[in-house]
Amino acid sequence: MMVSIQQANSTNGCVAHMQGTKRGLSSGLLLVIALICSAISMPTLARIELVNEVHKVERFVDSSGRVQRRLVSPDSVVPGDELFYTVSFTNVGDALVDERSVVITNPIPQNTEYLEGSADGQATEIKFSVDQGAGFDAAAALTVANQGSVGGVARQAGAGDYTAIRWVYQPGLAPGESSQVSFSVRLR
Repeated sequence: MMVSIQQANSTNGCVAHMQGTKRGLSSGLLLVIALICSAISMPTLARIELVNEVHKVERFVDSSGRVQRRLVSPDSVVPGDELFYTVSFTNVGDALVDERSVVITNPIPQNTEYLEGSADGQATEIKFSVDQGAGFDAAAALTVANQGSVGGVARQAGAGDYTAIRWVYQPGLAPGESSQVSFSVRLR
C-alpha cells in the first residue's frame, strides 16, 4: 500500500491525499499514517511516501549445518508460516518533516499473531494496542481481562493479545531521507 501525506502551510493543519496499491498479501492490511501538524506550519510542501511489503520467512540449513532465515515471496502460505512486514517511508517533498510527525499505525492482520519482540524501527517509539487501535501504550503497561475471571481481574497482555502497532519516528525527516519499520506475525 502506498500512501502520500501532505502537510501544508495553513491554519487548518494538514491536507492528506491517499493512494492505495496492493502488493502480495498486503491487501486487507490497513495502513494508517498521520502527520501531526503544529501551529508552526511548514512554508513549503512536505510529502511522505510509504511502501508496504510482506515476505514469507523461510528457514533452511546452510552448508555448515546452521539454520538460517531468508525472505521469499508470500505466494503460498499455510498456517504456521511466519510473515515479515516492512513499511518504508521517504520524504519526497522539499521541506523538513517535523520531529515526531511521522506516525505509522499498523493493525495486526487477521488470522495472524504478532511475534514477540519483532517490532523494529530505528529512532522510533513503539507502542501496542489491545483494543483495535483505540489506545496505545508500551507493551509492559498493557493489560487485558482474564478470560473466565469474575470481577474484572486483569492480566498483563502478551504478544497474542496485540491488535495493532504504532511507531512514532522521533527525529525530523529531511527531503530525500528514508527510514523503515517492521514486524513479524505467524499465520494461525
